[in-house]
Amino acid sequence: MLRFDKTYLEALKRLIASEEYNYEDPIVIPTKDDMRFLSWRKEKAPIANAVIMYIMDVSGSMSGEHRELARKISFWIDLWIKYHYNEVESVYIIHDTQAWEVDEETFYKTVAGGGTKILSAYLLANKLIEKKYPPEDWNIYVIQYSDGENWGSNEDEINVLDEKILPNVNLFCYGQIDLIPGWVKDYNIKWFFGQFKKDLDKYKEKKNIENLITTSIHGEEDIYDTLKKFLGTGK
Repeated sequence: MLRFDKTYLEALKRLIASEEYNYEDPIVIPTKDDMRFLSWRKEKAPIANAVIMYIMDVSGSMSGEHRELARKISFWIDLWIKYHYNEVESVYIIHDTQAWEVDEETFYKTVAGGGTKILSAYLLANKLIEKKYPPEDWNIYVIQYSDGENWGSNEDEINVLDEKILPNVNLFCYGQIDLIPGWVKDYNIKWFFGQFKKDLDKYKEKKNIENLITTSIHGEEDIYDTLKKFLGTGK
């Protein structure tokens, strides 16, 4: 389609430059070289969908206080992400040595016994990303809550993060809730959890991973700083 305004300007510039323009008889007749047309350009529309995957350890060492802190932090994360995207889905994964996808109510109320294997949750999260939330169609946010207890060396978990999850997500936030249970204080037992965050931090520093954020949460006084750290990247 011919752009009359652009065509006129091109013709006018040509006439003035060649000193052919008659100011007393200002007639502008475009030539073929003056003609300008509308052009079409395909632009990729930004992805307007987001999914938040919440992961939480529900083994015996995670108390009701742990879960309440996680719930309060998640409330504000939900608000922030839903403000930025047209459609937001939430996925809830709980685990001890095995992982399950559950609804929101079950996520915050479940307490399981036994040990902890974070790898099971990572494998389930990756399976869901591959099957339901391909990164070319979704902005993916993963929020994990744990007390840092994990069976094994943490090497398998970090390998899955490195090779499968982190390359496909906008942001992976690990919040280690460092609350010492009352019975540990009562019996003066040495508390040894917390290694998982240390290993994540070493991995993050070694490979300069920008979309992995870790933080320690000691109580409600840390909620604001946790949100600022998790969401301050703007990813």
